[in-house]
Amino acid sequence: MELGALVCTARNPDCDGCPVRLDCRAENPEALPVKRARPQVEFVTESRACIFEKGKLWLEPSHGPRWKGMWLLPPSEGGGRLLHTEIYPITRYRVTMSVHAEPKQGELLKGFSLTELPPMPSPHRRAVAALIRNGHIG
Repeated sequence: MELGALVCTARNPDCDGCPVRLDCRAENPEALPVKRARPQVEFVTESRACIFEKGKLWLEPSHGPRWKGMWLLPPSEGGGRLLHTEIYPITRYRVTMSVHAEPKQGELLKGFSLTELPPMPSPHRRAVAALIRNGHIG
C-alpha cells in the first residue's frame, strides 16, 4: 500500500528508487493508458403540467424505458402560469423541469388523490411535494 502511495505515484513515479522495478509491468509510465475526459454536461429543459381538479392530481404513465412503470406529470406547452422549477441530473444531462398550471387535456391521464399517489420518479415526486408545500395544490 505504501509503495503505491509513496513511490509509484500517478503524477511523479520514482521508478529508479522502486524495489520492484525489475518485475514492474509499467516500465514506462508515459506509455500507460490515460484516463478519458468526462463527457460535457448537456443542459436540457422540459415543461410539465400540473393538473389538479376535483381533488385529484392528473398524471400519465411513462411511455419510454427511462421510467418504466412510473407515473409522470404530463408534458406541457409551457403556456400556463409557472408554479415550480426542479433541476436534476441524469447521466450526463442537467435537466431543468418547469411545472405550469394547465387545464386537463389528454386521454391517457388518470386522477390520483394526494394521499394515494402512484410510483413516480424522484424529480416529479419532489415537484409535487413542493407544489403541495407552496399551496398550489391540495
